[in-house]
Amino acid sequence: SNLETAVKRLLFGKYNNSGQICIAPDYVLCTKAVEKKLIPLMRKSIKEWYTENPKDSECYCRIISTRHVERLKKMMETTKGTIEIGGTVDIDERFIEPTVITGVDFSDSTMQEEIFGPVLPIITIESVDEAVELINSRDKPLALYVFTEKQGVVNKIRDNTSSGGFTVNDTILQLSVEELPFGGVGASGLG
Repeated sequence: SNLETAVKRLLFGKYNNSGQICIAPDYVLCTKAVEKKLIPLMRKSIKEWYTENPKDSECYCRIISTRHVERLKKMMETTKGTIEIGGTVDIDERFIEPTVITGVDFSDSTMQEEIFGPVLPIITIESVDEAVELINSRDKPLALYVFTEKQGVVNKIRDNTSSGGFTVNDTILQLSVEELPFGGVGASGLG
C-alpha cells in the first residue's frame, strides 16, 4: 500500500544510523486516524529490518557515545507520551531500540531539542492548516518531509513554511543528489 511505502521511507530516514543524521525526521505530524494505521506498519517494518531483537541485528548500529545514550534515555523516561514501540536501552552497549512515542505535544521532553537518535514522537493534528501553524511555531527545520498523494497538501505546506530542504514522499535522499544545494534557514543554518 502507499501508506506502507511511506512508513518504510519515513523509518529508513529515522532509523538509518540509529537516527544520528542531521536531516533525519525528528517527529511526525498526522491525524489520529493515520496514527492508528501507522503504528502496526511501523512495528512490521522494524521487525522485518532488525528482527524481533534489534539489539542483535547486524543492520542496526549503536549510539555514538554513552553521553548521548544517557541523554536519549532521560528524554524517553520523562516523556508524557506512551512508548508504543521499542524503548529498550542498554547504556553499556550504547543501544537504544527503534522507538515510537505517541501522545506527545511540543511541550514534551522529546520535543525540546533535536533528538539525533532512534526516538520518533508522533504528534496528532486535526488538519494541514494546524500542521503548518505548528511547523511555523518552531525554529525552521533543516529538512521538511511531506507524505501525501494530494498536490494541494504539498503546495500548502511548501508555500506556507520555510525549511532548509523540502522533500515529498521520501526522506534523506535529497543529500544523494550532488547538484542540489544543501543548507538551513535561521537556527537550522547555524550548525
